[in-house]
Amino acid sequence: MGAAVGLRAKCILDCAKIYNYMIELITEIIQKFGPRPAGSEAEKKAQLFLQAKCKELTDKAEFLPFDEYLNARFGKLKYYVAIYIAVLLLYPELPVVSLVLSLINAFFIVFDLMMYRDILTNFPGKKETSCNVEAVLEPQGEVKSTLILSGHIDSTREYTWWYKFGE
Repeated sequence: MGAAVGLRAKCILDCAKIYNYMIELITEIIQKFGPRPAGSEAEKKAQLFLQAKCKELTDKAEFLPFDEYLNARFGKLKYYVAIYIAVLLLYPELPVVSLVLSLINAFFIVFDLMMYRDILTNFPGKKETSCNVEAVLEPQGEVKSTLILSGHIDSTREYTWWYKFGE
């Protein structure tokens, strides 16, 4: 019983060390690179930094580039807002047209923005290149399980105009 308690305490201490290391690493990335929109130069610099950190701790760390419409999903938001305003303006004169447009707009908002379905995937924008950093730590001894960690080095785009209204 005493050995199991000692092992559990060691595991908790090891997890706390890993947790603290990750918090420090994330804080360092935020402070060094600031906002890191997908596909940006800041994101690439942060990826290089993370790759260097991973090389210190793992057997292999490499870039896995991919092409994607990085700005398409939230780039459409301005069009949804414009359609909403048009619906409001059309309603007094053309209520049926206004209703149809609002239903179509609601469909796209729900499925595209809320449910993350790929509707009009490439609108607006073009494909851009970004990368994932993959690191591998080869096991020593018998392999009993596999641990996969995943995260985003990019930061989400913010609508900073909200800050003008206070907190």
